[in-house]
Amino acid sequence: MSEIFHLTHNNGTWSEYDSAPAGSDVAIAAAAGMGGTAYGVKFDADIGTASAAFFTSPAISGSATYFRFGFYLNKNTIAAAANNILLGSFADIEAGGNDVIAFNIRRTLGNIKLEVDIEAGVAFLDGDTLSAGELKIEFVMQKESAPAANDGIATLYINNVLKDQVLLLDNGAMFTNMASGSNLTLRKDEIIATTGNIYVDEIILRDDNTPIFSTGFTLAGMTKPCDVDADGDFLYIAVLQSGTPILIKLATALNADGTIVFNPGAGTDIGVQCGRFDADMVWVAGDFDGTNTVEKSEDAGTSFTVKDDGTFTAVSAFIIGPDSDERVLIFDTAGAIEETIDDGVSWSQKESGLGYDCHAMDRLDINVEEVIFGNDSGATHVVDYSVNTGQDLEDYTLTLPVTQDVTGVIVN
Repeated sequence: MSEIFHLTHNNGTWSEYDSAPAGSDVAIAAAAGMGGTAYGVKFDADIGTASAAFFTSPAISGSATYFRFGFYLNKNTIAAAANNILLGSFADIEAGGNDVIAFNIRRTLGNIKLEVDIEAGVAFLDGDTLSAGELKIEFVMQKESAPAANDGIATLYINNVLKDQVLLLDNGAMFTNMASGSNLTLRKDEIIATTGNIYVDEIILRDDNTPIFSTGFTLAGMTKPCDVDADGDFLYIAVLQSGTPILIKLATALNADGTIVFNPGAGTDIGVQCGRFDADMVWVAGDFDGTNTVEKSEDAGTSFTVKDDGTFTAVSAFIIGPDSDERVLIFDTAGAIEETIDDGVSWSQKESGLGYDCHAMDRLDINVEEVIFGNDSGATHVVDYSVNTGQDLEDYTLTLPVTQDVTGVIVN
């Protein structure tokens, strides 16, 4: 799975980008009436005119669980005689006779916004008011986990910032349509007098979860940013991309680019820890789309399963093992300490309502009941020790010159 469609333009003439795979047979028709400029192909806002360009794209992979579509957009000042009117449908992807995605410029209450219609109006995303200058538009569709599971996700990014998202989609048909072949249409079709222009340039379609536009990564608040699997073959890195959590997997040999193996589409925090005994075991915890906080992969990141019981707030610290890859101890932002010893089938609450945050924990190999906690600087005890997995906490900061957050602890 990879980039399958990448077009650029030069003075109104579209051409396939060099990185597109050989033999993709992209058929390009002339964009009649669309002038080429330094900003891209221009959609003139004159009333009563219409023009379109059509491109035939290779199909996405039939096994794809994601597709990503992106392009550059630049708009001049646009004005219209009334509110809530369609200024122009400048791009849509059609397959199997249905509009899988349609991107429209709308004027709503005096503001110009980007609207994305999904599968003939099943759902839409409405981004923020479009700013001036060149914008990077990226749309991501994540397939539902099984037919009629209704857990598909559609996400809209503008300049690498999450702008809108629709959850609980029944979107399997979209992937079937895209896998049967697709056509991209750039179309100008105003319905009321307008002024100003829209420009579109560099159109990309991918059938994997690799971001289209380059974006920087930042560390999450969790103090478990990376880990190596039990065999030492793969490194897992937990970061925030455009403010949302993802997990990147790459070979420790560094002989290939890393891939995103966990992307909940929303959330605020993430940490990762690999199993000690099974190289395919990978745990993540944090805050994922507001509905789950602990997930586990048993196939080296190919898939993840929710393991929390649905009652936890965001996890701020956790530890796996050390005696079993099915033992997990967590501390959540509500001040609760919870443990599972049976792979998340059941959880036992050790403490609750502590009123502060924990940033790090460690436990003794020869006696897993002995745990040390490194807490927030505002906690009653900045460092706590417990002989019974957190049910009783003993202040260990009495003789330590600690006045800031404790972000790392080690029990030897």
